[in-house]
Amino acid sequence: MIIGIFGSSITKSLRQIHQGFKNISTKSKKETMLPVVSNDEIGDLVEQYNKMVEQLMVSAENLARSEREFAWREMARRIAHEIKNPLTPMKLSVQQCQRKRVLDPDNFDNYFNKTCNILIDQIDNLSNIASEFSSFAKASESRGVKMDIVEKLESTVDLFASNSEEVSFLLNLNGYKHEYVLMDDKQILQVFNNLFRNAIQAIPDGRNGLVN
Repeated sequence: MIIGIFGSSITKSLRQIHQGFKNISTKSKKETMLPVVSNDEIGDLVEQYNKMVEQLMVSAENLARSEREFAWREMARRIAHEIKNPLTPMKLSVQQCQRKRVLDPDNFDNYFNKTCNILIDQIDNLSNIASEFSSFAKASESRGVKMDIVEKLESTVDLFASNSEEVSFLLNLNGYKHEYVLMDDKQILQVFNNLFRNAIQAIPDGRNGLVN
């Protein structure tokens, strides 16, 4: 009888430890810890188990913190990349406007209006990127609108035609004047910005670049 009671007590304690191991990944530390009800070897085993749970929880918290920091670093790196891509051609477009006013005043107004529309579009895109960064949860949301993708492509080409690397751009639309699609107009602008900036960066030094 004594052996049976003792064996039942051991079995119960081991079942508690077994259940505790199963709970580690789904329960909180408080729910996972086991009470120490004896001063024998089983009690020592439970104490060691509790210490292990404590260490695992600390490691899990450190890992979660590290993953959050990594996610923010990646987000910041992506945002910096998205913002940097159109900035240089935007600056050059403004400088070209200044030169146009001096060298070709007769055609300045048309050039100025066209450049302003391109810059406003790009500034709206940068504002949208900043809004995404301020609200991480909205970074993957899309806003589908009817837009003229040919017009969007033409305006982006016009912007990147002013580049400090002196890379030429040639746009062949094969007769397409307007093509309407349903998509996020800011995201497609980021796509074009990234494609053109990557194309410029892919041209080896010392070569005359052409993006066709």
